[in-house]
Amino acid sequence: MAAKSKRAHLVFISTVILISNSLPALAENRPKTQCNIRVDNVHLSKSTRAKKGFDAVKVSARSKCNVNMSNLLLTVELRKVGLFRNHLLRVRTLEVSKVIPANFSITNKSTWFKCKNSQSSRYFGVAYAKALISEKIVFTPRVYSERITILECGT
Repeated sequence: MAAKSKRAHLVFISTVILISNSLPALAENRPKTQCNIRVDNVHLSKSTRAKKGFDAVKVSARSKCNVNMSNLLLTVELRKVGLFRNHLLRVRTLEVSKVIPANFSITNKSTWFKCKNSQSSRYFGVAYAKALISEKIVFTPRVYSERITILECGT
């Protein structure tokens, strides 16, 4: 029994040593950045109405990261829900080649589409980005608007 107890004790100690030696390696593999993209819900654009004189649906998105980044490509898509498939109305990419300081928000506000009539339609936005962070090119997954919005804007 004493031999089994000593063996179990050695196995336990070896396991603890192995795990404790692995912890720094595990910590190094954790993501060190907190970067995100937020997509607004699609809305009727007040600025397009005021500046251009017509109604348009619009979606904006913003990118923010807790570390410096550069060569940002922030792409925003405006989509309309269709009967059998969704329709891509507009894609706009904002390109920022200079260094963007940590915790600075970059907003793409240029994705809009002119209303052709006042027929109710359902819309949503999609955004994704690519940037250089810590000398590595990083891609984000696609992020969707929180909800599909019904607007009196036929396209």
